[in-house]
Amino acid sequence: MTINSELKGRQLLLYTKKLHEIIDACVWESENYVLEPFRFYDTIIYKISSLLDTAGLLIFNIDNKPHYIDTLYLSLRTCMLDNICLLHVFDVHEDLDEAKNRVLKIMSDHVKAFYKSANTKEERADVRMRLPEFFNGDSLIDNKSITANYMKNKIQNYPSLKREADHSFYLYTIFSKIEHNGFFTRDMLHGHHLDEGRQKAKELIIEAVGNSIVIVNTILLVWIKDTDPKYVSLFNLAKDFLYVNDLRI
Repeated sequence: MTINSELKGRQLLLYTKKLHEIIDACVWESENYVLEPFRFYDTIIYKISSLLDTAGLLIFNIDNKPHYIDTLYLSLRTCMLDNICLLHVFDVHEDLDEAKNRVLKIMSDHVKAFYKSANTKEERADVRMRLPEFFNGDSLIDNKSITANYMKNKIQNYPSLKREADHSFYLYTIFSKIEHNGFFTRDMLHGHHLDEGRQKAKELIIEAVGNSIVIVNTILLVWIKDTDPKYVSLFNLAKDFLYVNDLRI
């Protein structure tokens, strides 16, 4: 599949522009966006939208600046992990209590690290007082960190979400070869300097962006109907990006 990088970059920038308009007009105007799990959805979608907006600029210039591929790999790794987090929570969206519980476990990593780094009993007591939802008495409610693989495997209610999560996890593991230095890191960094390697890298990047777009469009339906003209416009912009010569990326 031959990819026109400038065209894909422009298409992605048009998509993210419309996405930010919907976030402003529909998400942030909603009464529930400050409540969990909707606050979590908003946080992650906003984060992904910013990463994709930057990716659009990098993709547009990728043929002249092939080293931009390295930056895209790193930022899209974050997107893939965020995809999995979103789907992990959204898989139980009909059970608000369970959705809130899953959000709490994801969010607790920062609290755990902060609590464990406290130097005095007084500092730890202050953390417990300020964030009681993360504690059972003097102990953290869940002292185990959850992994991307764990979250992916907990998605069991909706096969379509599980398929997207599996896809995100596959891409996440590839991009992690650059994030975490190891045997494959050098090959990942230098493979795209050859034409064949660059083409494969572009295909991988477009595939990852497309995966995020599908997931974001799904979660947005929490706030906006699929018949709303704004969503229809976003959906059509997504289709422009997702298809090359009538073939899904």
